[in-house]
Amino acid sequence: MNLSTQGKILLKDFLLVTHDDYNIFYDQYLEINPSGFEALKNSGYLGMIQGSMIENLINDYYLTYNIVNKQEKVLTTL
Repeated sequence: MNLSTQGKILLKDFLLVTHDDYNIFYDQYLEINPSGFEALKNSGYLGMIQGSMIENLINDYYLTYNIVNKQEKVLTTL
């Protein structure tokens, strides 16, 4: 379906862009669930992964999250 050649938008067409999975009128922000990392910290195993590839990946994950989170805050204040 090509809305630009229709000449008008019907209600059924509008419902396509307001679906919960893809809603252009609803801001969705990146959210993480830190419970896994918190469990790892509390388990005593965090020291065992120091210097390993998994530690680097976890650090990269949280660094990337922080960058995206800061950028989202900047964009929402414009």
